[in-house]
Amino acid sequence: MEVAVALRERDGWVAACEERAAVAFSALTDGEGLSVAEALRWCGGLLSGQEAARLRRLMRGSTVDGGGGGAAGASPPSSGGQ
Repeated sequence: MEVAVALRERDGWVAACEERAAVAFSALTDGEGLSVAEALRWCGGLLSGQEAARLRRLMRGSTVDGGGGGAAGASPPSSGGQ
């Protein structure tokens, strides 16, 4: 049981971190007006074009359907003392 709980907690943290990355990338492209290529350069090679496209889809999904298709609103689960 503890393994399953730990894996669920990990999934929550991954979703929250992906949401933060998507919001940050969107801030560069939509907020600052950078092109995707420029934003990728600002990321210092840590983000591929494919990953950028996935993050952009994540943002579109989270804003279009209120979070059902993206990670928006995801927050890391509390350990609840476990």
